[in-house]
Amino acid sequence: MKTHCKNGHEFTNENTYTPPDGGKCCRLCRRERERKYREQNRDRVRAKYRRWQKLHQREWQEENREKTQTHARRWREQHKEQHAAFNLQWKIENPEKIREYGLRRRAIKLDQLGEWPLPLVEIEELLLRTIQFGKCFYCPVSIMGGKYHRDPIVPLARGGLHDYQNLCLSCPECNLRKHTKTSEEFRKTQER
Repeated sequence: MKTHCKNGHEFTNENTYTPPDGGKCCRLCRRERERKYREQNRDRVRAKYRRWQKLHQREWQEENREKTQTHARRWREQHKEQHAAFNLQWKIENPEKIREYGLRRRAIKLDQLGEWPLPLVEIEELLLRTIQFGKCFYCPVSIMGGKYHRDPIVPLARGGLHDYQNLCLSCPECNLRKHTKTSEEFRKTQER
């Protein structure tokens, strides 16, 4: 029976393992092989790690919520300027999300948050293509080019819910003129 590996390491309980195909293998030699492989294939190893991280990061963060929050808080405290710059850049790149967060926050505050069975982008697409046929909700102007506002049919200020059933897409001119009127009140003012 072998007592040493090819490289001369002694087989002990601490540095020996049994692979699935049987036999004995030296942990020290295996670590050395893995280290050499990682050095020679850095990009491949990083790509594999990133794939694994994408699949399991959220799961790990949920299981270790307190640890994750503490780490994030500590990082923000140590990198205040970098964090502020990142937030500013994100806000510049995502104005629609900022607007949506504001509307959602306001609806929660007023206890008027309704249900959203689909993501907002999909609801907008449905409204635009199948319900409103690419036209403003209030006038015949085409809004297919992406120049439209999300508008509550009954405004939150008048008791309307922040809900997919209370949502329409309108051209910027109509939405800005409508202000806090309901859609029926606004249509009456347009007829004059």
